[in-house]
Amino acid sequence: GGAAVFLLKAQVSIVYFFAGLWKINQGFLSGSVLAAQLGSGPVPFPDQLRTPLALATMAAATVATEVFIAFGLWFRRYRTASIGLAVLLHAAIIAFMAPTVQLVVFAVELVVLYPLFFGDYSRTIVWDDTCSFCKTWVEWFRRLDWLRLVKTVGSSDDEMLQAYAISRREADAAMQFIDGEERSAGFEAVRRTLAILPATYLVAPFLGLPGVRHVGGRLYRRVALRRHCTFDPPPTSPMSPSERPDD
Repeated sequence: GGAAVFLLKAQVSIVYFFAGLWKINQGFLSGSVLAAQLGSGPVPFPDQLRTPLALATMAAATVATEVFIAFGLWFRRYRTASIGLAVLLHAAIIAFMAPTVQLVVFAVELVVLYPLFFGDYSRTIVWDDTCSFCKTWVEWFRRLDWLRLVKTVGSSDDEMLQAYAISRREADAAMQFIDGEERSAGFEAVRRTLAILPATYLVAPFLGLPGVRHVGGRLYRRVALRRHCTFDPPPTSPMSPSERPDD
């Protein structure tokens, strides 16, 4: 029920918050704790980063990151960034510290609960339902949406397009992702969809990095221009010439 989900979410937040709060002491913030632990894992820690300044900076960043994650998971605007930071934090701990098995289990126990934070509101994908290529991708999104968080709407549904204030031309040109009052298109719509699917939410934060986003946007536009639309859409009301997309 809703109370059980809330308690699980609260548990995740409490773990991160008190993990950060516990580290606010002279021993940890000085970097001495990290100096003793880093390098005991499967990956050697660079000697160049064992300076007092670097270790103290990493210690402070660790505290700030854990506190940020504790609160950021609750807010849409900061959720993707919180998950990305959590993945990097746990990956670094597992790589540079021991015992590895216990740390992996601890990370997995927290990471698998992140999708619980995605169900606080609904999202909608508007896609070109005359395109067989688009249909394939939307079907994959539906299969991966185990929590049923996303509604899909075809571009031939004139009533829904009007409700979302999206023109037929926009819907046919690129996938649209409606998130409350915000709307994204193209690669950004794909990235934001992947950010809430249980199978892809851990990868999605890194698709938003500047270089990756630029390349992804170019690839999306190239594929969109070369796709072949051969799928027959469901019956709908005729469009006026002004609503029809350009050939």
